[in-house]
Amino acid sequence: MSASSPAMTGGRRFALPGFWTVVTAFAVLLLAVLLLLPIANVIGISFFDASSGAFGLSNYVQVLTRRFYTLALWNTVVIGLLGMLGACLLGIPLAFCTSRYHIRGRAVIATFAVLVLCAPPFIGAYAWIMLFGSNGTVTTLLSAIGIPAPTIYGIPGIVLVFSLKFFPYIFLMTENALNTINKSYEDAAENLGCTAFQRFYKVTLPLIFPAVSTGAIICFVLSIADFGTPAILGRGVRTLSTIAYTQYTSEMGGTPTMAVTVSMVMIAISMLALVLQRRILSKRRYASALTNRPAKKRMSPLKSVLVHGFCYLVVLLAMLPAFTVLYTSFLATNGPVFTGGFGLRSYQRVLQDSVQAIYNSFLFSFAAVA
Repeated sequence: MSASSPAMTGGRRFALPGFWTVVTAFAVLLLAVLLLLPIANVIGISFFDASSGAFGLSNYVQVLTRRFYTLALWNTVVIGLLGMLGACLLGIPLAFCTSRYHIRGRAVIATFAVLVLCAPPFIGAYAWIMLFGSNGTVTTLLSAIGIPAPTIYGIPGIVLVFSLKFFPYIFLMTENALNTINKSYEDAAENLGCTAFQRFYKVTLPLIFPAVSTGAIICFVLSIADFGTPAILGRGVRTLSTIAYTQYTSEMGGTPTMAVTVSMVMIAISMLALVLQRRILSKRRYASALTNRPAKKRMSPLKSVLVHGFCYLVVLLAMLPAFTVLYTSFLATNGPVFTGGFGLRSYQRVLQDSVQAIYNSFLFSFAAVA
């Protein structure tokens, strides 16, 4: 008897649960145990005062009234919004260029965009310091020819790093949306006399807005949750993520109530952004039949140079930390000191001393995917 065939018991007929019903029930149970239950526990901790143990809103009152926390809250929101905006300003034009024009090496651009997401936050931030820090390579070269180099530290540097780090989310989602919209709408706008910018702003952008907004929300959430970049490049700029870590390390002897409260405020900000996006999408619904796919256009020589230059400049700038790390990995060292020359000693040491760490990395990654 199959799992979904009817069975008889006492003259009554009933159907055994199907395979996907069991899988769905198991998934819901797993979600409740491993996600909802821990979050509920964390929410409960945030309402208890660490010193008195009293239940109330004292922790949230501190976070929302004390300047130490409110300044970090302001910095977090500003960095999140600016990082999201910067990612959009890079990702949307890049996606438009690669989906509407013949770009040589488009596969290389897409590959680099994906590789940008693979850089660990701490290593990426250190790489930017090696390039644009006070004694960085690029800073030293610019100073030698009399050009003052802008600092990589503070909010501007953090926003720059976030923009170059998270724009692939915008690029990948927007490019896919641009390749699947009906080109007839753009053609109709062109026939009605709209300029290229008007066509994009009034027709194309509304059609791809669900994809763009989803990518933007991801960039915003990742920007406010990132700890490594503000911790290394902040130079005194506090964010909720850095405060949560500091509070957690200082409260390790007891229940980390303030660290949990700060984390809950970050979650609330993320949820508010998601609700706002859903509300905007509910008022702007567009549908089209995919009967006329967009065709990639040929460009004039001057336009081709400009478009190719923009595309490669964006991905190469975003890959600078990866290139820096790759170059540094071949330098000969004695501990943390560079001794000059190149070699594979660093890779040899990693393969000898970190076998378990490499195994754990692959194990946890495959387990998470499963």
